[in-house]
Amino acid sequence: MMILAAVCGNAQLLWKVSGKDVKSPSYIFGTHHMAPVAVLDSVAGVAEAVASVDELYGELSLAEMTSPETQGVLMGMMTAPADSTLDKVFTSAELAEIDSVFNALTGMPVSITQQLNGFKPAMLSTSMLAILATKCIPGYNPMQQLDMTLLSRGASAGKPVKGLETVEFQGQVLYNSPIAEQAKDLLKSIRTEGGPEKSLLDLNAAYRSGDLAALYALMTDPESGMDDATAEKLLNSRNAAWVDFLIGMIPTTSVLIVVGAGHLPGAKGVIAGLRNAGFEVEPVVE
Repeated sequence: MMILAAVCGNAQLLWKVSGKDVKSPSYIFGTHHMAPVAVLDSVAGVAEAVASVDELYGELSLAEMTSPETQGVLMGMMTAPADSTLDKVFTSAELAEIDSVFNALTGMPVSITQQLNGFKPAMLSTSMLAILATKCIPGYNPMQQLDMTLLSRGASAGKPVKGLETVEFQGQVLYNSPIAEQAKDLLKSIRTEGGPEKSLLDLNAAYRSGDLAALYALMTDPESGMDDATAEKLLNSRNAAWVDFLIGMIPTTSVLIVVGAGHLPGAKGVIAGLRNAGFEVEPVVE
């Protein structure tokens, strides 16, 4: 039986949306790209939520997430223009600094300009985090993404699984910022005290404990996280679009929304947006 309580812990990853003439409750589950799928077994009410809803929505539809064409689209967006390859964006000293980080991560001599010169700096950041997660987070498997696993369970239960965004839109958001900004962000991440490993482990610890406030604080920390402009682009504007969609959807259709946990908290987060629209949003616990 599921009951509700405003407590800390894993319960804060799954939220129930009701009230305001909602016929059947909807749910929101916060995911994390660098977390093991075993998280799903530690959060109360996930299986019940999947079974009870009419539809599931990920940031992308399950069809797009599993399509080879999607990878091709993203690869194209991660490829740098000829005048903005890594050897033209970074100085020799900066490239040596980046090489040093990748050497330490892989345990092998790496020349970024030989292997990845044609890609944008944001692709390097993504690759670095994936390597770090595989190395540092017990149970993490990059071939088993948390959001895709949960959405696949919904599909196996016969539920439609749709997307809040398209791969083209996400690619623009994630990889189409000015190259100079991407380069600055990459250097910032490797030069922050403790480096990207500390940032990743701190984020993962906050996520695994269900502490969304701590997760949001880390993501928006001006020293190690995103600045206001980046937060507006990556979080706030997308949150507002999703809330507008949900306001029109959930009074008549019960849905499970599966999105990154960083989108849930904060004054401009999905939870606050739905509450401001008059809905009741509470964590689900046993």
